[in-house]
Amino acid sequence: MRVSPGMENNAETVARLREMNVNWVQLTLWPQVTQDGKIIEHPYGTGSPDYSPQSVDRVLEESAITEEVMVSAIKRWHELGFKVYLLVYHERLGDHHAYGHGLTGDIDSMLEQAKEIAVKWARIAEENKVEMYAPRKELQMFVGAEKALEWDKGILPEVRSAYSGILVQGIPFMYLWDRI
Repeated sequence: MRVSPGMENNAETVARLREMNVNWVQLTLWPQVTQDGKIIEHPYGTGSPDYSPQSVDRVLEESAITEEVMVSAIKRWHELGFKVYLLVYHERLGDHHAYGHGLTGDIDSMLEQAKEIAVKWARIAEENKVEMYAPRKELQMFVGAEKALEWDKGILPEVRSAYSGILVQGIPFMYLWDRI
């Protein structure tokens, strides 16, 4: 089940997940891609209807605590007895469905930043015993399928050397548009 950081502290949410026999949770790292192709790590999707950042400065402030927020959530879900699937989901800053439309930056530089994030979070996933990790979801929407697959092949050795768990490209997941 897809969850957001903080939901692990809501007893009602945890109880509902257990009632549904959920044993895996998906936590998502939301790297925010700016119009000029810079990537900002972020613990929350900014394109969702229930998130409305005050400004880019606010997104940058929240970015500073991304690792702390995500690692805390991973540890807590494990303490609660759930397995964790960590997904890196590149999102267009403030407009999830815009993807690569109108990007003005250097795509190769953006992909290098995405690689650094993928390898960094592979290490974090390994250190925190994350059971399944996907270094990208829908990056192809920014750069095209062929370039995304080349990127996968190029980063795989580094990601695999940092992470020994189940490694996937990004898999479908179930959405429930209520707070659980």
